[in-house]
Amino acid sequence: MHAIQALTLFAGMSSALAVSKRTTQTISKSREASAETLARCEAAENCETYQDEFWGQSIRFKPGMGPGSDHFERLKRRNAGVSQGPDLKARDDGTHSIVTTSDTSINFGSTGASGTYGVYHHLYDVCHEGGCESNPYTLSSQYTDGTSAYNQDIALTASGQYDGWDQRTVFIEAVVAVAGKNEQCEDKSWAHVNGGGCVGCAVEQGSVHMCRQTYFIQVDRWTNDGNYQGGIKATTQEIENQNGWCQFLNIISEAAGILGAVPGAGYIASGAEFFGAVTGSGC
Repeated sequence: MHAIQALTLFAGMSSALAVSKRTTQTISKSREASAETLARCEAAENCETYQDEFWGQSIRFKPGMGPGSDHFERLKRRNAGVSQGPDLKARDDGTHSIVTTSDTSINFGSTGASGTYGVYHHLYDVCHEGGCESNPYTLSSQYTDGTSAYNQDIALTASGQYDGWDQRTVFIEAVVAVAGKNEQCEDKSWAHVNGGGCVGCAVEQGSVHMCRQTYFIQVDRWTNDGNYQGGIKATTQEIENQNGWCQFLNIISEAAGILGAVPGAGYIASGAEFFGAVTGSGC
């Protein structure tokens, strides 16, 4: 083959692979904000809905009304029951939070979805004082097809808006706690016979501990007067995805207990105080 033809063919293959990779990151209905979340946002003075190229229907603070703005500080004082001063640590009576999950689950492999080393715990690597990096965070996980064990990358993508490091910690712990609820894990064995199955051939075998969980989790918080107070959401790419996961996660009935047990951080005494009344949505 002529060198120029080979280069042209390679370029075409590379372009096709790039397009294929991008198509896996297109809008998915299963990682959009829930109808309840969108409705609350539309009713709030400081929140707006929008269409995102990756996430689909989403919510965010209106320009000039997010954490750090004069508008946000006034809302904090109003809901904390004080007219002025720096001490804004009082709980917002009537606070309501919404947990949204997807009915789509994926195979998280040996890394798992929850726990200190799970995929969702790596939100600590991509989310900072007031928000999260938009670029995917990639880590390796082990899988098996029954004949061998192999490593595969899994990418975590996040988005968030919240008021400082303490809130960042509590929001992330909430996502990790949701990921740990009814996560389905099993040891899957694999075996490979060298030499085509002949008598006396060496047999390689082992097992991989693999876990399955929802691939999208979103937690949002609202004050008693209906204003948005921030939130976080995270997703992964689809790996051996399956639908019908809501029957295992059961987030609608479990959400309040999950977030209520989240530990506090800094000035936040506990998840129960911070998140207030909690409902599950999306499933």
